[in-house]
Amino acid sequence: MSKTILVIEDDQDILDHVCDLLRKRIPPFVILAANNFSDGLRLAVEMRPSVTVLDLNIGYETSGLRTLRTFIDRLDGNPPAAVLVITGMH
Repeated sequence: MSKTILVIEDDQDILDHVCDLLRKRIPPFVILAANNFSDGLRLAVEMRPSVTVLDLNIGYETSGLRTLRTFIDRLDGNPPAAVLVITGMH
């Protein structure tokens, strides 16, 4: 199985930028992208990425630490090897 990184970010410009940067810097990894929490969670369950980059305040679906807790709970308490949490102020 190839190593994968899943990026879950609701700001499309940031999502594109992070994915492009990861593709250029670590080409052996497959980069998956989701622009909402629901799609990101579906991809995490289906693909079981090695690393997930998760926007902590992903839109209006959920927010804050609840995002991370929901993410871990929905993966049956077995998150990817690493979850990198990002967030920004607008």
